[in-house]
Amino acid sequence: MFLLNPTECSPEKYPAMILNGLILLEDGKEVQIPQYQFISSGWGIGQSNLILNEFDFLPIAFKIQWLSFVENTCYFGGFDLSPDTVKECYLQALNPGFDLQENTVSKLNFGLSPKGFVSVWIQGKYYSKEIFHDVCKIDPDFNPTYLNPRFNNVKDYCYDMVKSKAPQLFKEGAFFTTKPPFYWTSLFRKDITSRITIPTQYTLIGISVFFLDGQQFTFEDPANTLEFRRLPKEILIVYRIDEIEIVEHKYFLSEEKIVAILLKIGVEKLPVFDFYIELSHYCHDFSCLLFCDNKEYDVML
Repeated sequence: MFLLNPTECSPEKYPAMILNGLILLEDGKEVQIPQYQFISSGWGIGQSNLILNEFDFLPIAFKIQWLSFVENTCYFGGFDLSPDTVKECYLQALNPGFDLQENTVSKLNFGLSPKGFVSVWIQGKYYSKEIFHDVCKIDPDFNPTYLNPRFNNVKDYCYDMVKSKAPQLFKEGAFFTTKPPFYWTSLFRKDITSRITIPTQYTLIGISVFFLDGQQFTFEDPANTLEFRRLPKEILIVYRIDEIEIVEHKYFLSEEKIVAILLKIGVEKLPVFDFYIELSHYCHDFSCLLFCDNKEYDVML
């Protein structure tokens, strides 16, 4: 028996809405993904907690149709999931030591992002792992009339929904364009690579990396080089100076500087972003340099 709560998310300033969504199980049964919710909960943060599904069989696929209010676009797609991966992550998400319900409940979170990209996570109370990432197709035949008879084109419907559901975001003017901010495309592309290298004589104890898309990863006894498919915004490093002294330092990276580099280079190149971090016994010597497109950039705040 698997207890999975389907939920959904999108970046805070990229509201979306699932129109149709179904999860296919190994036995052929279908489970509904939450629908018709105005989603802007934040990337990786599930918004709906309405239903608890007891799955006798594991999910093997899903199909989804959803509306991007920023792009005035309807997307759709059908994709396979690996039941072995779902099971492995589900078991890792369990929380021994808590009551039975917390110990056995996980979320299957569907994330909607710019240009039609969809991510799926298995999430527990203290666990989150992305198990799927791919891109949907544009639905050229979508007509919002069945959602609201007052509108027969997508742009007007999206404009009205954002104005009524998210007036503050509407006032910021982010929705008077059919394109999301340029750098968002790269933040949610699965083929971008960040490489963090820490050339040091000190012993690394642990590293936590916080990314621009809201994800976080933590490593104990890490290697000196780590690779990710995302762009970092904060890097926390714990290391040993000697047998007695342990130092902890957080590097705050400038999103504005990283975005400016993306704009300058062009997202289609999708270079490897090489971050070189220098550790020191003295606070004023900390540094984080980004080597990208054969150039060196200081990206610290």
